[in-house]
Amino acid sequence: MKKIGSALVAILLILVLILTGCGGNGDGNANENAIGPATPVTLTLATFFGGPSMQVKTLQDMADEIEQATQGLVKIDIYPGGSLLAATELWDGVLSGVADMAYLCQYQPSGNHPFTEMNGLPLGAPTGWVMSKVAQDTYQEFLPRSSEEYDGAVLFWLTNVTPEVLMTVDPVYSIADLAGKQIKAVAAGADYMEALGAIPRGIPTPDTYDMIQKGDLDGALIATEALNSWKLAEVVNYVTNIWQIGKG
Repeated sequence: MKKIGSALVAILLILVLILTGCGGNGDGNANENAIGPATPVTLTLATFFGGPSMQVKTLQDMADEIEQATQGLVKIDIYPGGSLLAATELWDGVLSGVADMAYLCQYQPSGNHPFTEMNGLPLGAPTGWVMSKVAQDTYQEFLPRSSEEYDGAVLFWLTNVTPEVLMTVDPVYSIADLAGKQIKAVAAGADYMEALGAIPRGIPTPDTYDMIQKGDLDGALIATEALNSWKLAEVVNYVTNIWQIGKG
């Protein structure tokens, strides 16, 4: 979700006025309403996803297309990896104006968007595409009627990562193997892990690698793509495929 800064609103208004003014009315007075060149504006977009991730690459493609489409009038500077705002600070950071936009995980922290977080229930979605479609359709059908969930910001789109699986240092052959294990899990996923005997830890995603490496975590309930984008394949040895209950 992202917030359109006042500067961008001004640019869009200027573009509308230019199109209106240039239409002319044939009375020879078009120059009286002439508007000068628009001032370029640079917006900030913060995210906790790392620079090499597919998410940031996609955001950069979007930024490049917007800059090209506006002939350089609108530029978006992307701050990946929590370099501007940490994962748990992104929503409040947009509302307070620290960043103009943010690409964030709505479970970090949990509670800001309770309706949207229902997408984190065990829906059994087999792929990220399916879960993204469900999330976007749910928003379009129901959420505009309860827009207070996103008061103060403009929601551009909802997407989802690949389904969650259980990544661990030691093998999990049965529920008993989870007893007492420290597992990174957020929102509904934390409830699943607790019910199965593990100890859920609401660790922000960027901190997961180091905590597993140091032995402070035994694993994580996290999207499969984290094996690559967050390099968790370097610190875990086993993946238990439980996407049927793992949220997106």
